[in-house]
Amino acid sequence: MLPGQAYRDFIHQQTQSMKSTVIQNDKQLLRKLKTGDPNALNHAYKQYRVWLLIVAATSIPDIDVANEEHIAKAKSLVEDFFIKCWEQRLFKDVNVPLRTFLFRAFTAHCKKQEASIPAIS
Repeated sequence: MLPGQAYRDFIHQQTQSMKSTVIQNDKQLLRKLKTGDPNALNHAYKQYRVWLLIVAATSIPDIDVANEEHIAKAKSLVEDFFIKCWEQRLFKDVNVPLRTFLFRAFTAHCKKQEASIPAIS
């Protein structure tokens, strides 16, 4: 199988497993995040971390999904993003679906951090 096809298959499997439960729980999860519920933050992180890793891999041109250092940096970006959202209470004023907010805010976060990703050798 081609590397590109394997990657597309991985993305498809990950997104299909999330679709059914995400739509039903997002509104409730966002309400809890807005009130500052730390359990909601933990749940959001667990629910969206893999998807956001995929977003990082597609948003940052120099990231190599076969490079462990790059994957570690992507994981760190996801963790830092959730910490930033929590500490700055960014969930408080979200007026779009949670997934939309996460995508927009995280891609912006990745663009700011893009220069710190080690170049592929």
